[in-house]
Amino acid sequence: MNHDKAPNAAYSLLNDPAYYGAVILFVALATILPALLGSAWFLLSAQTIALWLLLLVPLRRNRVRPAVIVLTIWVAIQIATIFTLSLLAPNSLELALGDGFRYREALLTWLYAGTALPASWFSQPFQHLLEVLGVTVGALVSGGLVGVWFLMRAVNHLAFGGAMLVQSAGGVAGFMAALQPWALLRIAGYVGLLPFFALPGYTGDWFPWRHSPARRRLFLISGALLLGGLTLEAFLPALWAGWFGPMAGG
Repeated sequence: MNHDKAPNAAYSLLNDPAYYGAVILFVALATILPALLGSAWFLLSAQTIALWLLLLVPLRRNRVRPAVIVLTIWVAIQIATIFTLSLLAPNSLELALGDGFRYREALLTWLYAGTALPASWFSQPFQHLLEVLGVTVGALVSGGLVGVWFLMRAVNHLAFGGAMLVQSAGGVAGFMAALQPWALLRIAGYVGLLPFFALPGYTGDWFPWRHSPARRRLFLISGALLLGGLTLEAFLPALWAGWFGPMAGG
Protein backbone atom coordinates (compact mmCIF):
# COMPACT_ATOMS: atom_id res chain seq x y z
CA MET A 1 0.00 0.00 0.00
CA ASN A 2 1.44 3.37 -1.05
CA HIS A 3 0.52 5.96 1.57
CA ASP A 4 1.85 8.77 -0.66
CA LYS A 5 -0.89 8.41 -3.26
CA ALA A 6 -3.58 11.03 -2.90
CA PRO A 7 -7.01 9.76 -1.83
CA ASN A 8 -9.83 9.68 -4.32
CA ALA A 9 -11.32 13.07 -3.70
CA ALA A 10 -12.46 16.04 -5.73
CA TYR A 11 -9.89 18.31 -4.14
CA SER A 12 -6.74 17.91 -2.08
CA LEU A 13 -4.73 20.82 -0.77
CA LEU A 14 -1.53 18.82 -1.25
CA ASN A 15 -2.25 18.62 -5.00
CA ASP A 16 -2.89 22.34 -5.31
CA PRO A 17 0.04 24.36 -6.76
CA ALA A 18 -1.15 27.31 -4.65
CA TYR A 19 -0.13 25.43 -1.50
CA TYR A 20 3.44 25.12 -2.74
CA GLY A 21 3.36 28.72 -3.92
CA ALA A 22 2.43 29.68 -0.37
CA VAL A 23 5.64 27.98 0.81
CA ILE A 24 7.66 30.50 -1.23
CA LEU A 25 5.67 33.39 0.23
CA PHE A 26 6.05 32.18 3.81
CA VAL A 27 9.80 31.58 3.57
CA ALA A 28 10.22 35.14 2.29
CA LEU A 29 8.05 36.60 5.04
CA ALA A 30 9.74 34.55 7.75
CA THR A 31 13.25 35.35 6.55
CA ILE A 32 13.65 38.80 5.00
CA LEU A 33 12.30 41.11 7.72
CA PRO A 34 13.75 39.26 10.74
CA ALA A 35 17.13 38.99 8.99
CA LEU A 36 17.27 42.68 8.10
CA LEU A 37 16.26 43.57 11.65
CA GLY A 38 19.24 41.56 12.87
CA SER A 39 17.11 39.65 15.37
CA ALA A 40 18.45 36.13 16.00
CA TRP A 41 15.48 34.88 18.03
CA PHE A 42 12.94 36.41 15.61
CA LEU A 43 14.60 34.93 12.50
CA LEU A 44 14.96 31.39 13.76
CA SER A 45 11.58 31.36 15.53
CA ALA A 46 9.69 32.74 12.53
CA GLN A 47 11.31 30.29 10.12
CA THR A 48 10.77 27.31 12.42
CA ILE A 49 7.14 28.01 13.27
CA ALA A 50 6.11 28.91 9.70
CA LEU A 51 7.73 25.83 8.16
CA TRP A 52 6.44 23.49 10.86
CA LEU A 53 2.87 24.74 10.38
CA LEU A 54 3.16 24.14 6.64
CA LEU A 55 4.49 20.63 7.28
CA LEU A 56 1.55 19.79 9.52
CA VAL A 57 -0.68 19.50 6.45
CA PRO A 58 1.12 16.54 4.82
CA LEU A 59 2.31 15.00 8.09
CA ARG A 60 -1.19 14.80 9.57
CA ARG A 61 -2.29 13.05 6.37
CA ASN A 62 0.59 10.55 6.52
CA ARG A 63 2.11 11.93 3.31
CA VAL A 64 5.91 11.89 3.04
CA ARG A 65 6.45 13.03 -0.53
CA PRO A 66 4.61 16.36 -0.20
CA ALA A 67 6.46 17.01 3.06
CA VAL A 68 9.79 16.48 1.31
CA ILE A 69 8.69 18.78 -1.53
CA VAL A 70 7.77 21.51 0.99
CA LEU A 71 11.11 21.13 2.74
CA THR A 72 13.02 21.19 -0.56
CA ILE A 73 11.30 24.35 -1.78
CA TRP A 74 11.72 26.06 1.58
CA VAL A 75 15.40 25.21 1.98
CA ALA A 76 16.25 26.25 -1.61
CA ILE A 77 14.51 29.63 -1.23
CA GLN A 78 15.97 30.13 2.23
CA ILE A 79 19.52 29.54 0.98
CA ALA A 80 19.03 31.98 -1.90
CA THR A 81 17.44 34.61 0.37
CA ILE A 82 20.00 34.44 3.18
CA PHE A 83 22.87 34.34 0.67
CA THR A 84 21.60 37.47 -1.10
CA LEU A 85 20.84 39.36 2.11
CA SER A 86 24.26 38.46 3.49
CA LEU A 87 25.90 40.13 0.49
CA LEU A 88 23.67 43.20 0.70
CA ALA A 89 23.53 43.68 4.48
CA PRO A 90 26.28 41.59 6.11
CA ASN A 91 26.20 43.44 9.43
CA SER A 92 22.49 42.76 9.92
CA LEU A 93 22.92 39.10 9.02
CA GLU A 94 25.80 38.71 11.46
CA LEU A 95 23.45 39.83 14.21
CA ALA A 96 20.59 37.70 12.87
CA LEU A 97 22.69 34.55 13.17
CA GLY A 98 23.64 35.35 16.75
CA ASP A 99 27.20 34.12 16.33
CA GLY A 100 27.57 35.50 12.82
CA PHE A 101 30.70 37.55 13.43
CA ARG A 102 32.58 34.69 15.11
CA TYR A 103 31.38 32.23 12.48
CA ARG A 104 32.52 34.49 9.63
CA GLU A 105 35.96 34.99 11.16
CA ALA A 106 36.38 31.27 11.83
CA LEU A 107 35.26 30.40 8.29
CA LEU A 108 37.72 32.82 6.69
CA THR A 109 40.49 31.56 8.97
CA TRP A 110 39.68 28.02 7.80
CA LEU A 111 39.95 29.04 4.14
CA TYR A 112 43.11 31.12 4.37
CA ALA A 113 45.00 29.54 7.27
CA GLY A 114 43.83 25.94 7.03
CA THR A 115 42.42 25.74 10.56
CA ALA A 116 39.55 23.40 11.46
CA LEU A 117 36.25 24.11 9.75
CA PRO A 118 33.89 25.87 12.20
CA ALA A 119 30.92 23.89 13.52
CA SER A 120 32.49 20.62 12.34
CA TRP A 121 33.48 17.31 13.91
CA PHE A 122 36.96 18.66 14.63
CA SER A 123 36.15 22.14 15.94
CA GLN A 124 32.78 21.62 17.71
CA PRO A 125 32.00 17.90 17.85
CA PHE A 126 29.33 18.17 20.58
CA GLN A 127 27.46 20.92 18.73
CA HIS A 128 27.65 18.92 15.50
CA LEU A 129 26.35 15.74 17.16
CA LEU A 130 23.57 17.77 18.78
CA GLU A 131 22.48 19.01 15.35
CA VAL A 132 22.25 15.48 13.93
CA LEU A 133 20.32 14.26 16.98
CA GLY A 134 18.11 17.35 16.89
CA VAL A 135 17.01 16.77 13.31
CA THR A 136 16.35 13.07 13.89
CA VAL A 137 15.57 12.24 17.54
CA GLY A 138 14.39 15.80 18.18
CA ALA A 139 11.92 15.54 15.32
CA LEU A 140 10.73 12.17 16.65
CA VAL A 141 9.81 13.46 20.10
CA SER A 142 8.36 16.80 18.97
CA GLY A 143 6.39 16.00 15.83
CA GLY A 144 9.07 17.63 13.72
CA LEU A 145 9.29 21.00 15.53
CA VAL A 146 12.74 20.54 17.08
CA GLY A 147 14.05 18.99 13.88
CA VAL A 148 12.89 21.98 11.85
CA TRP A 149 14.63 24.36 14.30
CA PHE A 150 17.98 22.61 13.87
CA LEU A 151 17.52 22.41 10.10
CA MET A 152 16.75 26.13 9.83
CA ARG A 153 19.85 26.98 11.86
CA ALA A 154 22.08 24.79 9.69
CA VAL A 155 20.70 26.29 6.47
CA ASN A 156 21.14 29.87 7.72
CA HIS A 157 24.78 29.23 8.59
CA LEU A 158 25.48 27.51 5.26
CA ALA A 159 24.01 30.37 3.22
CA PHE A 160 25.59 33.14 5.32
CA GLY A 161 28.98 31.41 5.32
CA GLY A 162 28.83 30.89 1.57
CA ALA A 163 28.12 34.56 0.99
CA MET A 164 31.01 35.61 3.22
CA LEU A 165 33.39 33.30 1.36
CA VAL A 166 32.28 34.65 -2.02
CA GLN A 167 32.55 38.23 -0.77
CA SER A 168 36.04 37.69 0.64
CA ALA A 169 37.64 35.39 -1.92
CA GLY A 170 35.71 36.33 -5.04
CA GLY A 171 35.89 34.64 -8.42
CA VAL A 172 36.08 30.90 -8.92
CA ALA A 173 37.87 30.33 -5.59
CA GLY A 174 35.16 32.07 -3.60
CA PHE A 175 32.37 30.27 -5.44
CA MET A 176 33.95 26.84 -5.03
CA ALA A 177 34.77 27.46 -1.37
CA ALA A 178 31.18 28.54 -0.77
CA LEU A 179 29.73 25.30 -2.17
CA GLN A 180 30.88 23.20 0.82
CA PRO A 181 29.60 19.91 -0.69
CA TRP A 182 29.76 18.08 2.64
CA ALA A 183 27.25 20.57 4.11
CA LEU A 184 24.98 20.40 1.06
CA LEU A 185 24.86 16.60 1.31
CA ARG A 186 24.17 16.75 5.04
CA ILE A 187 21.29 19.18 4.60
CA ALA A 188 19.87 17.14 1.70
CA GLY A 189 19.90 14.13 4.02
CA TYR A 190 18.10 16.13 6.70
CA VAL A 191 15.39 17.18 4.22
CA GLY A 192 14.64 13.57 3.30
CA LEU A 193 14.87 12.10 6.80
CA LEU A 194 13.04 14.72 8.87
CA PRO A 195 9.49 13.72 7.72
CA PHE A 196 10.15 10.06 8.55
CA PHE A 197 11.17 10.92 12.10
CA ALA A 198 8.28 13.38 12.53
CA LEU A 199 5.52 11.05 11.24
CA PRO A 200 5.18 8.67 14.24
CA GLY A 201 3.90 11.54 16.38
CA TYR A 202 0.92 11.89 14.03
CA THR A 203 0.29 8.34 12.80
CA GLY A 204 1.58 6.10 15.59
CA ASP A 205 3.53 4.12 12.97
CA TRP A 206 7.15 3.88 14.14
CA PHE A 207 8.34 2.42 10.82
CA PRO A 208 6.61 4.62 8.21
CA TRP A 209 8.72 3.24 5.36
CA ARG A 210 7.94 -0.46 5.81
CA HIS A 211 4.78 -0.65 3.64
CA SER A 212 6.08 1.34 0.67
CA PRO A 213 9.09 0.59 -1.58
CA ALA A 214 9.15 4.25 -2.63
CA ARG A 215 9.42 5.33 0.99
CA ARG A 216 12.13 2.80 1.70
CA ARG A 217 14.16 4.11 -1.24
CA LEU A 218 13.75 7.69 -0.08
CA PHE A 219 14.72 6.77 3.48
CA LEU A 220 17.83 4.88 2.34
CA ILE A 221 18.89 7.57 -0.12
CA SER A 222 18.44 10.30 2.49
CA GLY A 223 20.37 8.32 5.06
CA ALA A 224 23.16 7.76 2.53
CA LEU A 225 23.29 11.50 1.76
CA LEU A 226 23.58 12.34 5.45
CA LEU A 227 26.24 9.69 6.04
CA GLY A 228 28.10 10.81 2.92
CA GLY A 229 28.10 14.42 4.04
CA LEU A 230 29.32 13.55 7.53
CA THR A 231 32.04 11.28 6.09
CA LEU A 232 33.28 13.87 3.58
CA GLU A 233 33.44 16.43 6.37
CA ALA A 234 36.12 14.32 8.06
CA PHE A 235 38.72 15.04 5.35
CA LEU A 236 37.39 17.21 2.50
CA PRO A 237 37.39 20.65 4.25
CA ALA A 238 41.18 20.49 4.72
CA LEU A 239 41.63 19.63 1.03
CA TRP A 240 39.11 22.31 0.03
CA ALA A 241 41.02 25.00 1.93
CA GLY A 242 44.31 23.73 0.49
CA TRP A 243 42.96 23.97 -3.05
CA PHE A 244 40.99 27.21 -2.99
CA GLY A 245 42.59 29.17 -0.15
CA PRO A 246 45.81 29.88 -2.14
CA MET A 247 43.74 30.75 -5.21
CA ALA A 248 41.77 33.29 -3.17
CA GLY A 249 44.89 34.63 -1.51
CA GLY A 250 46.50 35.16 -4.87
